[in-house]
Amino acid sequence: MGEWLTRRLWLVWCVVGGIVAAIYPLLTLTEPVTEAATTLSRGRLVVLAVSSLIAPLLLLGQGLARAEHLDRLAVGVVVGVLFVLVVVRMAGLVGKVQSQADQLSELAMRDDLTGLPNRPCWRS
Repeated sequence: MGEWLTRRLWLVWCVVGGIVAAIYPLLTLTEPVTEAATTLSRGRLVVLAVSSLIAPLLLLGQGLARAEHLDRLAVGVVVGVLFVLVVVRMAGLVGKVQSQADQLSELAMRDDLTGLPNRPCWRS
């Protein structure tokens, strides 16, 4: 009985989620489009890291709960450490690209020889 109920509730959850995901964008089609922020903020990076570390944390939990399966514990630790290193490196690279993009947009608005604003700067 419990498994039957769980499956039905899961099916209802998926159907309702699909309907909401399909209808919500249709409701916002008439709103004016604003330019979205494309920077990688610390909050986005934390959400990415936490959501990606769920699987290694579950693996660690299973490894700690059962002492005879030490390979799960080792794999969980190694995967977690490697992912943290990848996130730190990615944050550095994205920050560098964003600073270079800002520098490039600044250079595009000024004349190299005189340092005065050029035509694109006056148009914007």
